Amino acid sequence: MRCSLFAALLTLGGLLGATSTSWAQTVQGRVLDGTNQPVIGAYLTNGVVTVATDMDGAYTLELKPGQHTIMCTFIGMSKQEFKIELTSGQTAQWNPVMTSAAEALGLVVVSAGRFEQDASEVTVSLEVLKPALVENKATTTLETAIEQTPGVSLVDGEPQIRSGSGFSYGAGSRVMVLVDDLPVLSGDAGRPTWGFLPLENLEQIEVIKGASSVLYGSAALSGVINIRTRYPDARPLTRVSLQ
Repeated sequence: MRCSLFAALLTLGGLLGATSTSWAQTVQGRVLDGTNQPVIGAYLTNGVVTVATDMDGAYTLELKPGQHTIMCTFIGMSKQEFKIELTSGQTAQWNPVMTSAAEALGLVVVSAGRFEQDASEVTVSLEVLKPALVENKATTTLETAIEQTPGVSLVDGEPQIRSGSGFSYGAGSRVMVLVDDLPVLSGDAGRPTWGFLPLENLEQIEVIKGASSVLYGSAALSGVINIRTRYPDARPLTRVSLQ
């Protein structure tokens, strides 16, 4: 009885040892981007085992001996591939460098039809101000930035497009002002408060020159100014404006 129990324990120990040995091979390293910064949350897989990188961009893949093709993927970056043949007990290093896979797209606007479309397909008179134009002129307020648009002027803080609506204090603006498609005209005076509108995270300013009341209501008698903010970036960014 004791001999049988001892033999069973030896057999079980051998199986466990063989299993641990078969997975003792590792591929490890760090995933970096083009600026030598860690890529957090990148996926590495050989088709069977999949891991994700940690806060330092580090990873460890435990694989069986043999040939493996390891893929490293991350959203917005080009896929990296690594082929290796692992022997028993081997530890290999692979530090993939991810590059951006973004492609230059045409200018996209949403104000003309309230849905995303290429600027070349728009049939209305539309002007787009990109943030580079605003930054190059050292503009510190959104009010000043909008006045750089041809045909647009501000009279006592109220926008005028091609002088199509005149000015009457307290009657409300006849140019609809939006931030990400949401109206920002005040409920009492019907005019925007420019100091509350974002400039630091500006994506672009879309200006429709002409009546757009069908899409935006009576406040868009002379046109629309749609201020679009940018999406968050992968890294924190601080902007400071001084006036």
